[in-house]
Amino acid sequence: MAAKTEVIDWHQARQAQEEGAHMLDVREKDEWEAGHIAGAIHHSLPHIASDPDLDIPADAPVVAYCKAGGRAQRAADILTAAGYSRVRVMRGGFSDWQAAGYPTE
Repeated sequence: MAAKTEVIDWHQARQAQEEGAHMLDVREKDEWEAGHIAGAIHHSLPHIASDPDLDIPADAPVVAYCKAGGRAQRAADILTAAGYSRVRVMRGGFSDWQAAGYPTE
C-alpha cells in the first residue's frame, strides 16, 4: 500500500509555492476560470484520472488543491501511483487561500 500523501494547510502551501512547488488546481474549468492561485497549473481531476502526465518532472514538488480537499486527495493518489514522488495536498481549498490574502488570478 502506498504511503499516505502529506496534507498541509494553505500557509504551508504558500511557503511551498515560494520555495518552487507547482500549485496544481484540480477543480473543473469553470471553477478555474472564476479564480485560482496565481501561477497555478490546471488539470481537472477527470483529466488527471485519464492522463496523469502533468508535463513537469516526476520529482518536482507539487501541491494539489481544489475547493475543499477531496478532489485534491484523489488527484494526489493518482499522481503518486503514476510516479510523482513529491505530491502534497492543501487542506481546505481555494477560498481559504483567498481569505488568507495570498495571490490569486
